[in-house]
Amino acid sequence: MIRIIATADNHLSRYYDRLAPRKLLQRRQYLRDGFSAAVEDAIAWQAQIFCICGDLFDSPDPRNVDRDFVAQSLARLREHDVQICAIGGNHDTPHQVTEHEGMAPATLYQHLGAMHYFGAIGSIVSTEIEWEGARVVVGGLTTDPNMPPGGDPLQHLHWRGNPTGDPAIGVLLLLHGQYEAYKMPGTNGPVFTRATLHDHTDAELIVMGDIHSAKTFDLGDHRHLIIPGSTERMTFGEHPDVPGFYRIEFHPAATGAQRWTMHRQQLRGQPRAEITVRVADLPFSDNDDARVTTEYLIQCVLQESDATTLARLALRGSITREHYHQLDLRAVADHLNQRIGAFTLDTSGLVVDDAWSGEQEMALRGVRLSQSEELIEVAREMQATTDDPAEQAIIESALQKILSEYHDA
Repeated sequence: MIRIIATADNHLSRYYDRLAPRKLLQRRQYLRDGFSAAVEDAIAWQAQIFCICGDLFDSPDPRNVDRDFVAQSLARLREHDVQICAIGGNHDTPHQVTEHEGMAPATLYQHLGAMHYFGAIGSIVSTEIEWEGARVVVGGLTTDPNMPPGGDPLQHLHWRGNPTGDPAIGVLLLLHGQYEAYKMPGTNGPVFTRATLHDHTDAELIVMGDIHSAKTFDLGDHRHLIIPGSTERMTFGEHPDVPGFYRIEFHPAATGAQRWTMHRQQLRGQPRAEITVRVADLPFSDNDDARVTTEYLIQCVLQESDATTLARLALRGSITREHYHQLDLRAVADHLNQRIGAFTLDTSGLVVDDAWSGEQEMALRGVRLSQSEELIEVAREMQATTDDPAEQAIIESALQKILSEYHDA
């Protein structure tokens, strides 16, 4: 028997533009903890293979502290005779040769002999791993950044990991993308079809990263697709089974459904709270004092949160213009961001019940209450697209110059 740990979408070194530096460090530690949990389970369970199915890092340029963390994690696995197999995902694969000259961060670990990194674009690379007479061929296909949206990466590929059909050999394939029967809304990456997964490969078990919520699919002929999901929650509204990873066992002497067995390991992750407050439940002051409503909203969140919680407060319902002026949403956000892990306010379901106005538009969009705040928000969103300190400094400098001219006008 060969034991395998399958993980994906670890997103180490992820950047969050709305988090203060101290809380960003805390958030990134939770990302490391998720990956570390899979590593420690592999060691405790005495696994022979550890699979990383793309997006180990959140970008092709992770921070050195996360590079070092991965190096130490891989070293621990190798000390316990665990073979590591990995592919690149859409986040940690350079999109062009001008980006780090096309080199993915995981390539460094491949050159050092710490992992089997299947980093070739457009072709499936494989290795054979043997343990006490049992053998597994592991193949991997790294994401092609130039694949058209919705394209099937296997459409023009055919791969056989066990061309002789030797029953003593198990065939495992690592992929990264969407599955036609389980596509996530708003995604425009590659989409694998059941037909190509079944007909263009002989993989008995396929493990696919990219989708954060876990799922298994029967591909027919006792062959299966596993989506392990991410090792940490990335957004609000994700399925309750996020985060986690899979334990897999290959039994070479067995046949049919008993040949591969799978069990998902659930992780706790960073605490999250999603609170919904309806306008009808809000206490409004008779003398237009916003403090009453502000304190009520703050307490609604604090009842569900602590210093580590990522919380989202959703306001829903129709509100009068007078009552809307008693919503000091900026004060709510400022207070909670000092008390809990991080706070997000959702006002998409809040509607001012009179004629359309600029104030109503701002309520629907969130807590952007002035042009200067709008400029700040746009700048922060631009900074979130780059981890380059120089680029972030340029954006910050431009923002301050524009704000200075705006206030002088």
